Amino acid sequence: MTSDESCQKLGAPLAHEHHAQRACSAALGVQAALLDYSRRVKDEFGVAFKLRIGLNSGPVVVGAIGDDLRMDYTAVGDTTNLAARMESLAEPGTIQLSETTFSQVRTFFSRSLPAPWQGSPRYSRQNTG
Repeated sequence: MTSDESCQKLGAPLAHEHHAQRACSAALGVQAALLDYSRRVKDEFGVAFKLRIGLNSGPVVVGAIGDDLRMDYTAVGDTTNLAARMESLAEPGTIQLSETTFSQVRTFFSRSLPAPWQGSPRYSRQNTG
């Protein structure tokens, strides 16, 4: 975990079929799970609590870093960096997909989500090329 970001790796160290679809499903699940919590934070503290999620698909270099006292597993490379950029471009409460990820999931997900999702998480598309 780096500052206020969390990097999740799907398909590493073992590749998964339909990894992009799984990542989108996970992102939607996270956004859905936060809806009730977001309402409580807003009611109690008057602050909007919304999560930005950025997704990208592609090859990464993965490995363990650290020593005997603290070991971590990380991924580096252009794919990881573009996922971070997608997150920074996302509006609060949305999921931003790179063109690569969008092309892999376009037949699985609708870009306009049906109720009860209206007014909450939405997909947006970012052209990366």
